Amino acid sequence: MRQTLALTTLASVHAGRTFSDAGPVFGWEEEAGEVRGAVLMTPPFEPQLAVVRPESIPSLVGALRDRVEPLPGVHGEPRTAEAFAAAWTEGTARRSRIPLVVRLHALGTLAPPDPPPPGHGRPATGADQALAVPGCGPPSSLPDDPWRSGAPCRRSGRAGPRASPADPADPLVGTIYRRIGFAPVGDCPILRFG
Repeated sequence: MRQTLALTTLASVHAGRTFSDAGPVFGWEEEAGEVRGAVLMTPPFEPQLAVVRPESIPSLVGALRDRVEPLPGVHGEPRTAEAFAAAWTEGTARRSRIPLVVRLHALGTLAPPDPPPPGHGRPATGADQALAVPGCGPPSSLPDDPWRSGAPCRRSGRAGPRASPADPADPLVGTIYRRIGFAPVGDCPILRFG
C-alpha cells in the first residue's frame, strides 16, 4: 500500500507517459544478489524514494549527484525523505522545505456518495479497454552499479493508471474520501530544495 504512488508512476511510464524531454531515471540497490532499495524519478519531478534503507542514503546521494543535477527535491516516507534531504543539502547553501504533504488512502468498503452526483455510471465494454489500460513493451536493460539507474524507454501515448494521493490540508478532499469508504494510511512529504 505504501508504494502506491511509485507503482502508479511506473505503470504510467510503462504505458508510454512522458513528463518531459528528459527520460525517467530508475535505480535500485542490490546486496548479496537481492534488491534492497528502489527509487524512480520522472523529470521535472523529484525522485520518489520507494524503498531506501537509512544506511544506503549516502551511496544513493552519491549515485544521483553523478547523474542528476539539479535535483528539485525528494518524495517519500517522512524519515527517509528528511534524511535524504539532509544528506543532499549537507555542505551546501541549499535547504529543504515541505510545500506539500500527500495522504495515501486505502479503500475499505465502497459507499455510494450520498447524495448521489448527477448522471449515471455504465459498465465498461471492450471498446473502453484502450482508454483504461494502454499497452507498452518491456523496458530495456540498465547499467550495473550499486544503485543502478538509466532510462528504459520513452514512448508517446495515453497516460496509464493514476494514484489519488490527497493533500491532507484540504478538508474537502478528506471529507469526500471518508464519505465513500476510504481511510487514511499515511502521509508522505514532498521536500523541495532551494
